[in-house]
Amino acid sequence: GARREEGLFHMRWIRSVRARMLSGAEPAEPHLQRPPRPALSLQSFLRNFHFLSPHGTPAEQKSGWTPLRFAVIADEEEATRGLLESGVAVECGMRVSAPMVFGVAGFTLL
Repeated sequence: GARREEGLFHMRWIRSVRARMLSGAEPAEPHLQRPPRPALSLQSFLRNFHFLSPHGTPAEQKSGWTPLRFAVIADEEEATRGLLESGVAVECGMRVSAPMVFGVAGFTLL
């Protein structure tokens, strides 16, 4: 239900911004540093972000929080390219403003 959807949104948001939030916070000890994260293919992105299809669900399309939006926020170029090539809608506007997560009602990815 709604609680599960909210949990999915938070997980997706955190995964999308994690790299930016932690940039510059690498450990001082070289042996503790994590290797760079490889780019995600479209299928890996959909699986890791728990999306059922490249187009998202009708509720995700209506809200504007589509797989494409999360791929762009996460700076996942390969997944973004795959989504665009699969013909996803690029003009899904945000239904409700969410300033804490950079969402402004009516804004699209264009």
